[in-house]
Amino acid sequence: QPENPPASPRPEEIENFFPSLFRQPLAGVVSIDLEGKIALANERFGELLGVPAAGLSGQTIASITFPADLPETLAAFTSVVNDRKSVILEKRYIHANGSLIWALSSVTPVFGEAGEVSSVLALVQEISARKRAELEAEAKQAYFQGLVDLSPAIIWITDAQSRCIYLSKPWYEFTGRSAEQDLGFGWLENVHPDDLAATAALYRAATEAKGILSIDYRLRRRDGTYRWMTDRGHPRFAADGTFLGYVGTLVDTHEQKLSTERLAESQQQ
Repeated sequence: QPENPPASPRPEEIENFFPSLFRQPLAGVVSIDLEGKIALANERFGELLGVPAAGLSGQTIASITFPADLPETLAAFTSVVNDRKSVILEKRYIHANGSLIWALSSVTPVFGEAGEVSSVLALVQEISARKRAELEAEAKQAYFQGLVDLSPAIIWITDAQSRCIYLSKPWYEFTGRSAEQDLGFGWLENVHPDDLAATAALYRAATEAKGILSIDYRLRRRDGTYRWMTDRGHPRFAADGTFLGYVGTLVDTHEQKLSTERLAESQQQ
């Protein structure tokens, strides 16, 4: 078995060795020399950037890369040359019209006659539509997360086994505890000892029945005092009807609870 990899063509000759690779229309193909300059690009890569492929020869990868992605791009290029291994990265290219093109690039070393890395070959697939969808989803998630965090009500989610898998920010502000302490079944440690058995039993019964949950109990605040809370939950189901757990709200109703009790006592006198 040879110590060095088999020799490959020089950057400007690579199209003659892999004609089908350069002529295929699905992915951009770029041969880059060790100075980071484009030696050869196929028509598809030119289409991605909105320029003739021949016009890309001699340009540096830095000149067609979005500045924010340049450090990662140069690090990947250096890794391919020094470590002699392929890397895959997502990055943005600059289109001729100034817009940004998201692409998935698979970058591979090309070896010379002595086994040295003589150039780099990149296969580039556009993923702009996918990235836009991902970024829009992230923006929506951040928006709704912001609304949840600003809500005075505590939002909670459980799985099909009644384990708590999400507690909104107000929960941690109220209890002064961490997610590690309260996710799963740890949140029950905050329930008043006199209310714990009934609370746990109602949660189990609701999960078995897969119906609406409604319960009042006292919850320990971060200062050690207990506050009456009203807990409401609705079952979650998958598209095929599979039970997924609950989503609910927890609201501080302490003053209302005490006011109701005082009113009831006054009416009995």
